[in-house]
Amino acid sequence: MRNSIDFFVATDGSVLLPVTRFVTSLRTPAASNLTEANPASPSLRGFTLIELLVVIVIIAALASLLFPAVAAMRKRADQTTCISNLRQVVIASHLAAAENDGRFPNMHGYAWEPGAIWIADALAPYAGGIAGKDPAKVMRCPATEKNTAEAWLKDPQYAHYRFNIFYGQDKRPLNAPNALLFFDTTYPDWIAAQFSHSPGGGAFLNAAYADGHVVSLTYSQYKKLNPGTDESQNDFFTLGWIK
Repeated sequence: MRNSIDFFVATDGSVLLPVTRFVTSLRTPAASNLTEANPASPSLRGFTLIELLVVIVIIAALASLLFPAVAAMRKRADQTTCISNLRQVVIASHLAAAENDGRFPNMHGYAWEPGAIWIADALAPYAGGIAGKDPAKVMRCPATEKNTAEAWLKDPQYAHYRFNIFYGQDKRPLNAPNALLFFDTTYPDWIAAQFSHSPGGGAFLNAAYADGHVVSLTYSQYKKLNPGTDESQNDFFTLGWIK
């Protein structure tokens, strides 16, 4: 039995068309719509598990190359800042000496060192700080802030640079190029791991001389100049010679 809707009469009554053909033409989507409607279309195919794993491996490989480089750049930036700080501290000490009959203030960095005034207080007016309240920022090394395990060095009231009290107690030429004046906090009995700067695992310290130039001494160079634990008997402190 033929379905009653198999034929369709045109509006002018002159043409008969199969309804099935007409309905099919209405229901068949355009070619562009087939791609959107078909979830298996190649253009919308999702990543396979293997492809995702390959991407993850590539990202991990790039990160393993990038992170050490970034860390090394940060350490170099800290070293540059430390050197700049030391130069400014030397300038501040010369300004202080100009108001002290040509002699450096009788200052010390830590309670167990001889000296009448804290180094941070003595140089604060000449280095952008406030004596007794706000030590100058140039008195603190960014590498020490990050790397030290010494609780007392994390105290913001402490200066991170030591003053060569043995040289400062004598009236010597203020601009002597071989006279050690300031250096990163360290002591003759310290091991390499206690040094503030250690790029690539090699410890070193920055040292500023009375004429304003700054050098970086490796741990082995430092120990060669400081074989004993008595600072007064070590050339690095008493004379400041770089041999």
